[in-house]
Amino acid sequence: MSPRVLVVFLCGLLFFSCTQPVGAQAPSQYLPAMEAGGGTDFGLALLNSDTADASVMVTARTYDGLTVTGAGIVNPANLIIPASGKLELRPEDIFGSAISGLAGWLEISPSTSAVKAYSFVFDGALTELEGVAVTSTPSSRLIFPKVSAGSGTVLHVVNTSSAPVDSTISLYDNTGVIVASIPVSLPALSGFVRTADDLIQGNPSFDGYAVVQSSGTLFAPQSLAGFETYHNQSDLAAVRGIPAGGALPSGYWPHFASGGGYASRLTLINTTETPQTLQISASTDASGTASVTRTLMPNERMDESVAEVFGFSSQLPAAGSLQFSTQSNVAAFVGVLEYSTADGASLSAAEPQSQAQSDFYFTHLLESEGYYTGVA
Repeated sequence: MSPRVLVVFLCGLLFFSCTQPVGAQAPSQYLPAMEAGGGTDFGLALLNSDTADASVMVTARTYDGLTVTGAGIVNPANLIIPASGKLELRPEDIFGSAISGLAGWLEISPSTSAVKAYSFVFDGALTELEGVAVTSTPSSRLIFPKVSAGSGTVLHVVNTSSAPVDSTISLYDNTGVIVASIPVSLPALSGFVRTADDLIQGNPSFDGYAVVQSSGTLFAPQSLAGFETYHNQSDLAAVRGIPAGGALPSGYWPHFASGGGYASRLTLINTTETPQTLQISASTDASGTASVTRTLMPNERMDESVAEVFGFSSQLPAAGSLQFSTQSNVAAFVGVLEYSTADGASLSAAEPQSQAQSDFYFTHLLESEGYYTGVA
């Protein structure tokens, strides 16, 4: 595994190691795709932190909800992860080479929560590399914060339930107005892939976000999992479909990079039906803390470069941490912070943390991507 892939792998392990106690009952985890298209490939990393061997059953399904079958395909596949060991595999390594190029999604069922899973999209030259969230908590509502025709957005969504689900894809513009609503029926264990062209329906200037919502007579089923990918000039970013329960009253990013050939772009969405006022602060070693106050109307999205938000120079490099907090302390906002280089060679995106945490892996991830972090 290359150093760059390893850094992404370690970032995922840091996240998952904070979510479940070792030895607890292990829920299934879901990866809403097993191929990314466009000359890219998927990798699955599995780490066993226990002192005994662990098993993982991985099942590949089509977007029609059927188990993938065929000559030369072993599905489901049972993997053994050695004690304190790890595996890094592509779908071809797990199920057999005949699965190469087939569309579908993966269910990952570990025998113990000591096994953590993470995935990433990459190309052969590693000019495109991004982590993809593997989720164990499906939701009835997923928010995809970056949708536009120019960025080549692709949505992957699956219904993890053994019952059918009716859902709707709603496109919101930056003012919070729904500009399109697309009904989608999802049979049991099925899924869909939608490109930006599918979603914008002849509106090439659209720039906003998407919400996929399941419906129900009493309670909407908590069964949706998904992620999106999008591009700049030559790299891609991957962002999970953020569950409605993932909205925060405050959030924190350990690093941003702005100016001197680097750029960070902040996207925040007010998920509530009431106006929300928040304070956004950037802290740098060079110039201290800069703060601005913004009020976002219901369902409004702000999508601006960090330089625009705080008036930083586009020529002089600035790096530090970024955070936001609502005056109402209501869990209202979801968002991402993008990291890119001016030449378009690198792009990455990260959701906010709920509180300041150790940023060792995050720092080295950015440095491996070529971003200036200001950390020696």
